[in-house]
Amino acid sequence: MRVCFVTNFMNHHQIGLCDTLSRQFGIGNFHVVVREELPDEKKKLGYLDFEKSRDYIVCEYREPAKTRALIMEADAIIVTFSEGLKPIAPAVKAHRIIFWYGERLFKDYNVIKSFAKYLRALYYFKRYPNDHLYFLNASSYGEKDLMKIDRSYGQRSFRFGYFPVFDQLSNEPKSFSSDRLSLIFVGRLIPWKHPDFMFRCAETLEKHGIPFHITIVGDGEMKNDMQAYVASHTFQHGDILLQGSVSAAEVSTFYSQADVMVFPSDRREGWGAVLNEGMFNGCICLANQEAGATNFLIQDGISGFSYQNENEAIAKLLNIQRLKKENALAKISSQARATILDLWNYQVAGERLAQVIQKVYAKENVAGLYLTGPLSK
Repeated sequence: MRVCFVTNFMNHHQIGLCDTLSRQFGIGNFHVVVREELPDEKKKLGYLDFEKSRDYIVCEYREPAKTRALIMEADAIIVTFSEGLKPIAPAVKAHRIIFWYGERLFKDYNVIKSFAKYLRALYYFKRYPNDHLYFLNASSYGEKDLMKIDRSYGQRSFRFGYFPVFDQLSNEPKSFSSDRLSLIFVGRLIPWKHPDFMFRCAETLEKHGIPFHITIVGDGEMKNDMQAYVASHTFQHGDILLQGSVSAAEVSTFYSQADVMVFPSDRREGWGAVLNEGMFNGCICLANQEAGATNFLIQDGISGFSYQNENEAIAKLLNIQRLKKENALAKISSQARATILDLWNYQVAGERLAQVIQKVYAKENVAGLYLTGPLSK
């Protein structure tokens, strides 16, 4: 069968998945339609341009007629929600199988913006007969939002996510032998990612006399204010390093040196691939439940820790320090790694997605095919 993946541009969270789908369906049966050139802002963030390195990628802005033909010839189409209905409208009318791949619909606090997304979703999902629509939720809140459009969508919704490509991991278990608790934040320094929560972590550890080091990796609009805070505060028991933006290889080094990866993003974080990264590197992840990835990836107290508010986060941070002193973090670190290596990765996701697409095409039941992880209900 022929499968087409339609997206605005290819990124490093999708390329491993698409490579796997290409292997599953075979050369000539899987294509990615890229609708626009990689934006400069994404290049500055370190995104790579994959268009010339993959034969299955076809650029709509260069070959519009070819891409239209590929979409119409496809038996099944995977399309990112941001692309909407327009590029695949003829295929939708022709009752092709459609897998909508996206985060939650209502992640914004802005009521007007959320209502606009609601109307947009109604237009996309209700304009044509919807018995051939399926949903790949790159957020633990995706199904909840979709059911506000149509409750039947809950029966056709699957757990999914974003799946970064990682370098080979060392087989050596992570060491937690240092007397100092080492924390890391990775991400843009913007309000909804809450990098300044790291300062409250520092103040708490200082208050309790716990030796610490905090590394903040990233850049953004909050940089100057955060620099001012660091310059005006001296800690007896620890220090804070504002590292700025670094390469992917350098980020891995910082992860390897950290005990705890703090992920404080709020509901505006549709997924949060840094959580994949932190767990892959064996960090003890302390993650906000409002972010889309947390409830899929973290089993609280088993593969990391999740929290509902900052007070709970601080309490769990102190608990992590207690567990470190008791030499009890290695098991959680190992489970975090296993979550990514054995289940939540692009190879598992791609193989499962290919099987689900083939079964749907054959009109077979896919309910309960997988009980956990990608493509589970």
